[in-house]
Amino acid sequence: MFLIIVVLASVAFTESKSTGCACPRVYIPLCGEDGVTYDNECTMNCTGATKLHDGSCESSTACPCPLTYIPVCGDDGKTYDNECLLKCASSVGMAYKGACQEAKLAATVEPVCTCNKMYFPVCGSDGVTYNNECLMTCHGAVKSHDGECIRMADCACQRIMNPVCGKDGKTYNNECLMNCANVIEDYPGACKI
Repeated sequence: MFLIIVVLASVAFTESKSTGCACPRVYIPLCGEDGVTYDNECTMNCTGATKLHDGSCESSTACPCPLTYIPVCGDDGKTYDNECLLKCASSVGMAYKGACQEAKLAATVEPVCTCNKMYFPVCGSDGVTYNNECLMTCHGAVKSHDGECIRMADCACQRIMNPVCGKDGKTYNNECLMNCANVIEDYPGACKI
């Protein structure tokens, strides 16, 4: 009798050699957030994946993306490994380049605006690159300039003393340094206190 129980147990469960998990051999497909279709909840849990929805995942070839890690933050508050994967999540737009950060995310997720998903990047007064002016305005920023924000590491300015007052109320030694700070000029000369 003991032999029959052992035989039945070996038929009803299969052990994954890679995870060491013993899962039942039942097919109740689940789609994981990693885009993989799992035979059942047990096999999915053994990999550490989380459930996206019941049923099979759609064909993974429908949206082939490179395996590069250049993170972008979606307007849904999730970090995507690259822009291609974000675009595959059809209802998600890009909030900004880089991994989602709580401080930026609070400003990104809270506003409810109806903006198109056209990509005409603008640099906001908050130093964040927005997909378009509508999104920037929605987040309460003012346009600093068209295009992506300049990172300080990308700036190379001459040591010319020609002070300008920025809209942020700070005096910059010259226009180049003010632009590197992604600030708009208020007026030429030092700021008046």
